[in-house]
Order: sequence, then C-alpha cells, then structure tokens
Amino acid sequence: MTTITQHLGEGANTTISNIPLSGQYTLRGKLTTCVGSKTKNMNIDWFTYKTLHGSTINLCEYCARTAFNEDEVEKSYSVDHTSSLRTSGGYGSPMGKICDFASNGHMELYRLGCHRRAMFYRGLRVNVNVIDQSGEQFRPTSLLPGSETAARDGTGIFQVPSHRYYEICVTGENLQNDADLLLLHDGHFENGKKIKLIDQDGDQYYNNIKSGMVINSFTSGDSSSRFVFVAPSDEEKGAGIQADCHNKSNIINMKIGVYRKVNKQTQFRSIDAAPSMRGQTRGTPSGQYRGAPSGGSTLAGDGASTTASTHKITPPILMGTIDITIQLVSTQDNSERLHLAQDVQRTVEQKRVDEIENLQTRLLLLQRQAGEDQRSKLAKQNHLLNLT
Repeated sequence: MTTITQHLGEGANTTISNIPLSGQYTLRGKLTTCVGSKTKNMNIDWFTYKTLHGSTINLCEYCARTAFNEDEVEKSYSVDHTSSLRTSGGYGSPMGKICDFASNGHMELYRLGCHRRAMFYRGLRVNVNVIDQSGEQFRPTSLLPGSETAARDGTGIFQVPSHRYYEICVTGENLQNDADLLLLHDGHFENGKKIKLIDQDGDQYYNNIKSGMVINSFTSGDSSSRFVFVAPSDEEKGAGIQADCHNKSNIINMKIGVYRKVNKQTQFRSIDAAPSMRGQTRGTPSGQYRGAPSGGSTLAGDGASTTASTHKITPPILMGTIDITIQLVSTQDNSERLHLAQDVQRTVEQKRVDEIENLQTRLLLLQRQAGEDQRSKLAKQNHLLNLT
C-alpha cells in the first residue's frame, strides 16, 4: 500500500485544491466533477439525453461531456462564461433542475435505457463515486462510453478524475426477491494488495442486500488508508516518477457472495456460475468529446473510514458467488493532469520551505539561548569570592 506522502511527498495537500468536488473549473473553464444532487441553478451549460423510451434526462455539463458522446446529448441551456449572456436551447431555464446522474435513482435510469451511471451484472449494481475526505459529500462518476460490452461481462470501466478520493458501492439491485445478504469473499487490486472489509472485532461481516456495501479504504476503520486515485501526467510518466503501482492499483477484482437468511420462507434459487469467458475489452471511446483514457494508481490517504458495528446472526445459506472487475481511468487531458501535479508539487515545496524556515528559527533560538547561558555563567563567576 503506497501512501500519498510516500509517492507525492510531505505536505501533499489532498483536502483543498487538489481534491475539488464542485464549483471548480479546469484550466479551460470546464467543471472538474458533476455539480451534485443539491445544485439546481448554476452558471453552467445544461444538456439533455433522450433515452430509448423517449424520456429525457437532465445533465450538467460535466456528466454530458464525460458519460456520453457528443452526438448523444443536446444542449438545453447555454452560458457564455465571458459575459452575463444566457441562451436557452428549447428546454427552458435550469431553475429547479438537478443533474439526474447525481440522484440515487440508478435503477430508474437503467430502466429508461441510460446504462452509463452504474454497471448492472447478474443482479448486482456496481457504481463508483468521488467522495470528500469526510466521506459525506459525493459526486457520481460514469462508465466509459464504449465499454458497454465489458460491463455486460462484469468489467466496469469507470471514469474518475485524478487526485480524488473515491468509493465503490455494490448492492443487489435485482436480487431482493431471492437473497438478503452480501459478503465480500475477496477483494484485491491487480498488484495483489488486499481489501479488508471488517467490523469492530476485525471480522468479515454480511451486508444488507438493499443498502449494500460501501468500500472506500484498504482496511475499513483505518483512517490512514482511504482510496485516492491519481493519474500521472505524460511528463511524470516520461520522467519515470509515476507510482510503482501505476496501472495495477487502478484495477480491483472482487468476489461477492450472495446469501439467503435461513428463516426466509421463500423458494430457494441459486446464483448461476460465472461465465467461462471473461470480457477482455478495456473500452475505447467513440468520439473526441473527452481525452483518451489514462491509467493511474490508488494511493492511501487520510480521511474518515468507519468500522461497521455488527451483531451475531444464524449463518445464512450461500446462494452463489459473483466475480466483478472494476477499472478506474482518467479521461482528463494531459494539461489538466499536469496542472494537478504542479499544484501538489507547489504544496510539497512550500512544506519544505516552511520546515527549513522553522529549523532556522529554532537554530537561532538555540544559539541565542546558548549565548545567554554563557553570559549567565560568567556573571555568576564574577560574584564568587576569591578565597585563599
């Protein structure tokens, strides 16, 4: 497990400018994440996506740009960022609108034919959120356009902005009639680093299938092991200073057990075995609406990581296991990733400057104290009687 400090250096700030959530723009004036579920009117462009069933979905400019190809969405409200001019594309003002991608209606979006917010695989729903250090505020991410075949085979390729905390959410979206509980049998990154989802006693535990499991740390309850995704710039890769786990710790393999409580009086149905052929597609975007996918690393950062409080239950019945793979990619262009890296480097260098200044101040203080001590000794000697 590589920490932020080990890779980026002492003083790397992951709580202010380097982990932005909302209201912040890239160098080119584009949002860095979705605006979230509480923003109803913002100085941004709004878009609509028409589903297979003819319904429309409201999208902030970030989600429209990253989750869809340019020809799949239509601008509904425009803002000229260089002036106060606002124009409508036919759907009226965004007053009262929120970005539908930021809602919790994953299944509703899926039923409407919008399959980009989460991966639905063999009854499981899997999604990835950008999350703040406290673990309270989240912003949605999306599957990479063009990776639908991979998702159908259990490989979810999610777009995560660089230098952000993230979480993985898994629920039994379509299993409620058959099962009650989920258990993480195994979770590990491609570089072999294990994920430990444990309770207050250090034991694995079952999760309610509706609320599901949220995984945001290498070890739950360890507040120094929160997931942070970092995608290096081309310049960093060229200099060979990317993390040792680059393009390894951005791939997470999970085996999830699905269980039924023993006292449930319903017909038992087992979960089918995993298909013999796994999807090998890593996803290729069809269009130039975003940057080409770039790999990255999962580093460990400081942040809130809770431990579940559990109670004993009768051992449930295993219905089957489901294997899924999650791959994190950044579709930010290189200039944006370089800008983030330079921001971090400035904080690291400032930390070093501050430490040097503190050391110099302490050295001067010690020198002054040493001089005063010497003068004090001389004064005391002058007061002594010269006895013979």
